[in-house]
Amino acid sequence: MVVYYDPQKPIAAVLEPGVFKTTYFYYIFGWLLMGPGILMTGIPLFRWLLRKGKSIDESPSSANFAE
Repeated sequence: MVVYYDPQKPIAAVLEPGVFKTTYFYYIFGWLLMGPGILMTGIPLFRWLLRKGKSIDESPSSANFAE
């Protein structure tokens, strides 16, 4: 078995040197899945925060309880 290593750093050894096309595929695939995941999480969270902010603004401080 042939093992490739850096003589300056023998701990960095690999069986096959280089980067393969599948490496780029998984990298791009991960980014493509992360985008919709962020949107699916972020949009409801942002809407919830906006609704929560409106409910704080319309709190009983704006109502007059004396009347």
